[in-house]
Amino acid sequence: SHIESKILFSLQKRYSGEMKTQIHFMYGPPDKPEFRYTPDRSLQTDDTLYFFEIKYVLKREFGKKIVDVTSVYLKTVYDKFHSVSGKRLVIKLVLASSEDIDISNFSTPDGIELEFFKV
Repeated sequence: SHIESKILFSLQKRYSGEMKTQIHFMYGPPDKPEFRYTPDRSLQTDDTLYFFEIKYVLKREFGKKIVDVTSVYLKTVYDKFHSVSGKRLVIKLVLASSEDIDISNFSTPDGIELEFFKV
């Protein structure tokens, strides 16, 4: 929780907008949504909607697996919401770890941006 707050404070300063928590995004009819997504935080600027998903990586060797599994889910979110968001949609998958992780070797689908924070 402390690590997540530190990262989110840094991201909020960078994008200078108001971060929102517990915002639930639903896709499909309200009475029977196809799925729901609640990002760790969301932030909206004049032209962009950001979803932030933070994953803490205990050991460097788990990083690729975490990115691969999370990217599949986030790609579904991106595919469903990017055309109906009314703004440019950016989903940031943030890896946090006390170990150095070289994210240049990880790939993410279009619409998913990967970032690393050393904590």
